[in-house]
Amino acid sequence: MSSPRRARLAWALGFVLPLALLLGIIFQPTRAAELPPVGVDDYVVETFGPNFPITQGAWYSNTQNGQGSGYYYVQLAVPCGWPADKPVMIDLYSPEMSGSGAADELRNDPGLATTFELYSRNIKIGPGIGDPGPGAPGSLVQRSYPATNAATNWKRLYTLPAPVQCGTYLVRSEAQGDNGNVWRVRAGFDTDNNPNNRTPANYDDPDGQPGTGDEIIIGALQTAFKHPQNPANCLTLYEYVAPGSAQVAFHNFDMDISGGIIYYSPSGTAFPGTSSARGVWNTGSRTSRGTGDIVTNPESGWWKIVTCAGNDRHFIQEGQQGVPAYFQQPPTPRVVVSKDDGLVDVHPNQVLEYTIQFTTTAAMAPPPLS
Repeated sequence: MSSPRRARLAWALGFVLPLALLLGIIFQPTRAAELPPVGVDDYVVETFGPNFPITQGAWYSNTQNGQGSGYYYVQLAVPCGWPADKPVMIDLYSPEMSGSGAADELRNDPGLATTFELYSRNIKIGPGIGDPGPGAPGSLVQRSYPATNAATNWKRLYTLPAPVQCGTYLVRSEAQGDNGNVWRVRAGFDTDNNPNNRTPANYDDPDGQPGTGDEIIIGALQTAFKHPQNPANCLTLYEYVAPGSAQVAFHNFDMDISGGIIYYSPSGTAFPGTSSARGVWNTGSRTSRGTGDIVTNPESGWWKIVTCAGNDRHFIQEGQQGVPAYFQQPPTPRVVVSKDDGLVDVHPNQVLEYTIQFTTTAAMAPPPLS
């Protein structure tokens, strides 16, 4: 006769250990409040002026797109679990065109300024590729950064005072002429007014525990990418596909049919994508996105888009139109799991019915926090 306690313990370990391994995978630490993240140098984000060639990834800003000159946008998501006593500082690295060895592309118009603008929470992009525009309703600050030959560093764009309202905030970038400006952005709390001092520990995740709902994340919305080197690696982005979608369409522009694209569902199923030709969308033309790469009845959750571009390529990996893409998968909400059979003692061969309860402890909205 086996011990009821031993049988129950064995069942509990059989349930808890796989779950612990799963949670260990889900809650790997991430630093999602800098775009691109620290250490990601092979693929950079770049803002182009209206005269930068459309055949080098500048579809959003070059009027040859047939839709007018637009801008480039990233989205900052501040969760409702962000501490009420902490402001949020938004900093830009190398927001100006630089001639001091930065990755910027100074062509025929090297002396022009680059403008960045921050909009208040829950302002959406669209309907046009230039909306919201300069000074649109909800604008919090607009700063122009003149070109320079000085060493590049961080500049503070704006501070959201505490208590910060949770929601999404847009940053618009605008280059001039045929300039191509490579830059980065970060958001979190700071203890002084100098963004070039070392950031505090856990500046973007105050409790240091991923998945508890206090993590700021930054996603690319209308963004161009540049692959300035030729290492054997690829750009990996994550996009959220909402439950109940009949289909999902993924778009890319101006890949020059180089490299390749694969879409991975949350469960790991691979869907080969189509690399766009020079100056056109993957299933469209220069002036139309076309249908994109279609996946019907897609699995909901975080999809992974892996793009392998050729050397010195400028391109757009848009994925879903109007959906932010992240360099790192945002933390999954932390949950507490409990089980109960309602019994104190059990008999041999007795069939047990367990109630399993999952409770989220994160004060955050469902992904992607918008």
